[in-house]
Amino acid sequence: LPLPPGLREMRGWQDPMVRALLYSAARVGLCFAPGGTDAALLEMACCGLPVVQARAELAGDGLSLLAAPTPEALAGAMARLLEDEAAWAGQAARAAAALDALPGRAGQARQAEAWLRGLSPPS
Repeated sequence: LPLPPGLREMRGWQDPMVRALLYSAARVGLCFAPGGTDAALLEMACCGLPVVQARAELAGDGLSLLAAPTPEALAGAMARLLEDEAAWAGQAARAAAALDALPGRAGQARQAEAWLRGLSPPS
């Protein structure tokens, strides 16, 4: 089958604004990153999207809800986030806290954004 317009095989959409719009419109993300956290997971989390991550070892950093890499485990984790508003909100909050704690540019950008959002508009 041909790929949808804008989609590159195994790479997703090139335009970061398109990805941000898609992630912001979604309810739950799914990430397959066998080596750990990847850029797609960070992008999804930055857009406020709770993410289920397929991982064989289940030790997490809070950015995603980890599930064993089996269809049943992944479907169960996604269903829990889709059906349970408290679970969805809790995972989104854990991901936001994990992003805020990141070292370097990612964490600094999140901290600067929070500070700027807290400023009062000039009168």
